[in-house]
Amino acid sequence: MLVMRHGYQQRRTVTDWSNYIPGNSKKKIYKGEFKDGKEESKEKERAREETKAKQTGNLFDAFPLDRKATTIQEHISMGLQYKPQPGVPWYKTWRIPEQVDGRTRTLHTSHRKLNKLASQIIGKPIDYAILQMKFSEKRVSRHVERLLLETKERAQGLQMNLDELVVKEAWVGKGADMPKRIDIRARGKFGTKMRYRAHMTVRLGRGETPQEKYEKKMQRALDKIRIAEPLNNDKKIRFPRGQWAW
Repeated sequence: MLVMRHGYQQRRTVTDWSNYIPGNSKKKIYKGEFKDGKEESKEKERAREETKAKQTGNLFDAFPLDRKATTIQEHISMGLQYKPQPGVPWYKTWRIPEQVDGRTRTLHTSHRKLNKLASQIIGKPIDYAILQMKFSEKRVSRHVERLLLETKERAQGLQMNLDELVVKEAWVGKGADMPKRIDIRARGKFGTKMRYRAHMTVRLGRGETPQEKYEKKMQRALDKIRIAEPLNNDKKIRFPRGQWAW
């Protein structure tokens, strides 16, 4: 439709006012066909019924929230499988973890001092590491001993074998907040003092038994042995070098 505005002809598009009428649903195109909202809702309901019949629903249908997960003791008493299998819901399976972590709070010590204790217990059995921290003269050793005891108790609650438990990893990090203060010196000079903060994290896991260590050591020694074998001297000499000529 053409209209006159400011002496110029302008084209105005005529809109479909039926889209703005209350209760009148818009039409949508699916694969070249016109379908209104009612037909679309019917198709969705039909697809839900087909999916429910095939038992391949979404994530929330496969793992219902109203089903309570069983505890570790119930898993053991019921004799359920430890390793997850395809097609089995997560609340019917349980896998014993291979390692467990523990961390201290932010301690008032230097990360360099705490790292020496981490190097002392790494690779040691859990009971031997606790014994080392118990008789250590370091001031922070009591916090590390408490950390090892708490992590061992957590591993025992997860049904891990305590006889094969060792400190696989132990690392140290700096604290988030290390305040500074002024250090007054002579002749009008001054410096800064920093109050160091640090924390330690340990990781417990299964280690090698003495028998496994001995077998591994013997196998390494056997691999170094070289048996005398006859050499093959029938190979053709390629790129011969010059020899003495007198």
